[in-house]
Amino acid sequence: MDNYIFYVNSYTPTARTIDLYQSKNHLLKDMMDTMRKGDKHYVACNSKSEAESLAEMARVETGLRVMCITSANSQDPEIKDFINSIVDRIRDYDVLVASPSLGTGIDITFPDQEQWIDYVWGVFSDKINTHFDMDQQLCRVRHPKHVKAWVAESSLQYETGPSAIKRVIVDLDELPEAIRGYGSHGMPIVDDDDPLLHVYAHAVSMQNASKNDLRGNFIKLKEGNGWEVKHIAPPKPGRGSSDGAGSNIGMQAAEARKRLEEMHAADVCNAEPLTEEEYQALNDAMMLTSDEQLCRDRYAIEKFYGQEITPELVLMDNRGRYRTQINAMCELLESETVALVRTYGNAKTHALDKNMAAQRQATLKEVLMASCIYDGKQSFDTSHRMHKDNMRNFVDCCLNYRAQIAHLFDMALRRDIEDKPLAQFKEFLNLIGLDTATDGKSDAGGKRTHFYRLDSDLLERTMSFAKYRLKTRIRPAFPSYIGTPYLLNPDGERVYLTEPTFEE
Repeated sequence: MDNYIFYVNSYTPTARTIDLYQSKNHLLKDMMDTMRKGDKHYVACNSKSEAESLAEMARVETGLRVMCITSANSQDPEIKDFINSIVDRIRDYDVLVASPSLGTGIDITFPDQEQWIDYVWGVFSDKINTHFDMDQQLCRVRHPKHVKAWVAESSLQYETGPSAIKRVIVDLDELPEAIRGYGSHGMPIVDDDDPLLHVYAHAVSMQNASKNDLRGNFIKLKEGNGWEVKHIAPPKPGRGSSDGAGSNIGMQAAEARKRLEEMHAADVCNAEPLTEEEYQALNDAMMLTSDEQLCRDRYAIEKFYGQEITPELVLMDNRGRYRTQINAMCELLESETVALVRTYGNAKTHALDKNMAAQRQATLKEVLMASCIYDGKQSFDTSHRMHKDNMRNFVDCCLNYRAQIAHLFDMALRRDIEDKPLAQFKEFLNLIGLDTATDGKSDAGGKRTHFYRLDSDLLERTMSFAKYRLKTRIRPAFPSYIGTPYLLNPDGERVYLTEPTFEE
């Protein structure tokens, strides 16, 4: 007779408590005040820039020994050595601040369940990762004495229906594993019933559902795991909101960010210049040290803007964000034909990505045209006054393209888009390096209305760089027998190229 052994894991509640703050600044103030008293701290963030800012605040405001680990330094030998012996090396510091770069598998457990870490702090913004990821970051330290966190309230509308997500994935050719072949003109043929496509759609659905209600899902997860969640409300005015050195926490955070950006700009300017070959070698490398990243950034900034490196140029570049915005503007302005040739002529572009630029261009063009500030032909209207009541077409367009917007731009529509359409509109402008400026208000009919226009100065600067980039781009071309460059489109038709033109 065979013998069978069964192992039954009986769930044991943790009986732990987490203080969940309603206000980010309230948590930051308490964190700085607590650090000033000493003790040992672990700070988990889901943002690299947030982690760096908090580490800088801790250094300046408390004088404690601070270690900060982000993607910017995780490949440095000193940081690698720290991570490999983290339980021992962490004792050399008072504060450890970590972004998600302190990867999965890192376990900070001390012998005999020693509670060496007094406080675990969590600072988590929305639109980045899921509540599961945040919980995992907090649980890096196994036996802290106290756990305190702030999780952003999110009011987003990412698509959560697996069927709708699956349809968008198929339309955008986003899953290479579902390819079953290629058509006569190189277009991929996707199996709509592929099992992996089904699983992938459900995984995206779960992630989107998490991001739509980040704080609520985090609370449910902690309570489901046996934790008591204590909700910490901000102090009322006059009761601890304006006392001591921590009262101006928002100003302290802004000053820390400013110091970091100025130091980063100086570091980039002082980095060793690279040749094109050296830059390509670094750009192709899987991992870089912080010094190598600075050298790469210096070359990329000078090359992109066509200017000698200066601190002002580095600050304007905003760690590459402005370059991304200018490239998006170029993508919007470039003619559809040239964009098609560029994408299909690029051997490095995966077959599934061939249509992405055209899809982004078409969708963004529709959204901007619906707002009446863009004519679809490279011209923006800075005279158009926008207000809540004349944005109906924009709102309808966004709702119509909701799934495509989420996948193409990783942007979720706000739940209050109908009440605050301009807040959503500013997110689209931010994609291409633009913004609005206030343009007065009206109290006609007893109702206050605020008016906005495009920021003309920012438009002029961004358009200037976009024109420069378009003129200096190398345009792949296939000469025909009559000497006119052309390319066969997906339907096999000959498409002739035209240069993008601008009115000076």
